Amino acid sequence: ALLVLKSCQSLAGKGPKREDNTQCGLGHRHMNTTEVAVVISTFWGGYFHFMLEGMVRLPLVEAAVLEDPRTKIHVRYTSSYVEQLLSFFNVAAPRIISGFQCASIALVPEPAACGNPSFHHLNLLRRRLSSLLRLPVTETPPDSSDGHRIVVIKRSRKRVVGNHQELVAGLRREHTDENVVEHSGNESLARQLELFNWADTVIGPHGAGLANIVVSRPRTIVVEFLMHEVNICYFRVALKLYLRYIGMHFPPKQLTAGPRPAGPELIQVDVGRVIAAVGNAMLQPRPEVADQEDGDG
Repeated sequence: ALLVLKSCQSLAGKGPKREDNTQCGLGHRHMNTTEVAVVISTFWGGYFHFMLEGMVRLPLVEAAVLEDPRTKIHVRYTSSYVEQLLSFFNVAAPRIISGFQCASIALVPEPAACGNPSFHHLNLLRRRLSSLLRLPVTETPPDSSDGHRIVVIKRSRKRVVGNHQELVAGLRREHTDENVVEHSGNESLARQLELFNWADTVIGPHGAGLANIVVSRPRTIVVEFLMHEVNICYFRVALKLYLRYIGMHFPPKQLTAGPRPAGPELIQVDVGRVIAAVGNAMLQPRPEVADQEDGDG
């Protein structure tokens, strides 16, 4: 038997308590045992890391093991979004495991670098999620005759856009009410992914919600509001998915020379600049999209 030791919380001695007292083949007690485990654990927690460093690995072994009911999926920890994402691959909650485990077979798909998954990781996950959720993967979907469609991410805890409603109102004056939709993160994950696939432009502050661009169609415009420093993780993801990326720096208003204040950090975006950036991107020639089967990132 192979001992699977994935999940940094467990390695730090903070793993979930288990009442199971089964002893595995290596003599370790208080561990669950399983026949086959696919390890997609990530070092960091959170939606961004699970989607772009964990889920991107799953399609690599999907055909071989996911239809086998013996197969368990090992993650850093379970949560609602983990269960929802894995359910798209027909993995039910009882097949999701975390912490210390024993397995007869441990499959470890090619890992993804923190904040920098490979071209093949990203494009394979986009194709599989789009197929499983029946979303279009082509640049122009069949119902594209109703104008330019925009999704605006609304954050409420960290990196909050203080004039979010002013931004939405300005965009709606340019693109109609029906074509500008707010994303709150309270929607089901299926609905969130549907929105990001539907959009011709995605706008929002740096944060986990932008991880949903993994299902955006090629040449979608992505406008990211950056705050304290330039974090290029979404820039890299966008390039590998053939999305058109625009980064805009808006420092928090209350930022001082001392430590960052507690509570939500508010930014005020220049609505005119954002609208102009989207308009200019719409007028630019669209870049060529290489054959995703042959690209090497």
